Amino acid sequence: MDGLSSDTPATLVVPQDQVHMAGESMTISDCIDFTREAAVAFEIGVNERGAYIDARKGDSLQLVIEAFSRMKYGDLAAVAFFAGHLAATALHDEHFLAFCRRAEADRRFTYIVSTAMFNVPSASNLLARTTADYLNAGLAMIGVSPVINADQTRLTESPLGYARKTLRERASAPVGGAVGAITIVPEKFRGQSVIFLDDLFNSGYSANRTRLRLQKIGVADTFFLFAAMVEPKTVAETDGTIEFFLNNAVIDGSLQSVAPMLKRGNFAVVQKLMKITLDPSITGQLPEFLKEIPTASILKLYFAAANNDYRRRYGQQFAPSIAVYQRVLKERGALDAAGHFIGPPVDQLVFHP
Repeated sequence: MDGLSSDTPATLVVPQDQVHMAGESMTISDCIDFTREAAVAFEIGVNERGAYIDARKGDSLQLVIEAFSRMKYGDLAAVAFFAGHLAATALHDEHFLAFCRRAEADRRFTYIVSTAMFNVPSASNLLARTTADYLNAGLAMIGVSPVINADQTRLTESPLGYARKTLRERASAPVGGAVGAITIVPEKFRGQSVIFLDDLFNSGYSANRTRLRLQKIGVADTFFLFAAMVEPKTVAETDGTIEFFLNNAVIDGSLQSVAPMLKRGNFAVVQKLMKITLDPSITGQLPEFLKEIPTASILKLYFAAANNDYRRRYGQQFAPSIAVYQRVLKERGALDAAGHFIGPPVDQLVFHP
């Protein structure tokens, strides 16, 4: 299969050691019907030379993949790029418009939600918020009620290294998350319409688990939006780990790869960015690295670490790096001796016309 055709429900082709019969495809339970209840901005394939291509047309997607990598680490220009394409795709999809009109006819609210978060968002959370803005501008032009941003809340630690997980590891994950995981789906979703948005449809297990959670709470109607989707053949050939390669196409997990974005300042701190900039393996590099980073960017990272309680969570492994950020911010006068934020004096405020 070279791509997912518009009239085929999503299926997952798994490696041969996981199938019951040669050549058999494994269909995800309660699979998403992409003809009626989902819209995808980009379908990603890999050609025989290993280059990323549009699975529908065969055109190169290299620039799109580079933007995807930047989005995953919080680059706001990349988020806006995918939000624009995804909103345009949805607004030209008759089934999406019918979904919105059903909600209006039945006097339901329509919420848009992405993956669960604590305080610091993921790239998908940023994408959902921006896509909602673009959708609402289009819906207003055709007299349809706006969608409402909402969040699922994860109160326990999110798993590290999900993008590296194999298909079997993803499939074996429980619907409610790991043992002891606490994910709160808003009670206000009951009886309403909900759009679930994710940045990538890869194996499909994350979307399917979310669907089951929404069904459990009594959501009346659902629709799915994906910025990108990997063709099933590529998912199978990489055992699901294609997500890791997409995430790291430009920003590869090193401090040097995020430096240009931090210097520009046009970013929001997301969970993946925090894990690069706080990783224990780079603590010793931080004093020299931070010399070239604006104070405003360092403050974003420091506040995000506090928002997600990274000083204490994950076995306190990030605490040494946070201490470096705190020391640098004290030296720059952004924090006082007790570690409290100091607002800039009013005579230092600069507003550009």
